Amino acid sequence: MSLNEIVGQNVRLLREIRGLSQHQFADNLGLTNTYVCRIEGGSLNISLKVVERLAKALEVPFKMLFEEYLLSLPLSAFERFPHEPEEKDKLRVEKERIKEQLRQDALRFRKALEAWGVEVKSETNSDN
Repeated sequence: MSLNEIVGQNVRLLREIRGLSQHQFADNLGLTNTYVCRIEGGSLNISLKVVERLAKALEVPFKMLFEEYLLSLPLSAFERFPHEPEEKDKLRVEKERIKEQLRQDALRFRKALEAWGVEVKSETNSDN
């Protein structure tokens, strides 16, 4: 498979994972539907500038578009990837909020179990 075909296949797969039609995706990028169709078909030699635009629109790392075996990547690889500093900051804050909420939920769950007389062993991981 050629590099153009790999990139095209990955663009199509990632676009579909994001729930975008080819027309919506083309509109978001300011490209024609025909151009996106040719990218996905692997029949265009696109510039790195266009690949960068595609990666940003799909919210994935640039290098992901070149992965030959994209579907063999772990599910976490398909999480949205922020490209801009303010997007990265928002994502970091959101992850911290979620971690704190999980900590609070775990504490409430532990207290509920202890109230029922269930012995709870503490397993802590400082990396979380």
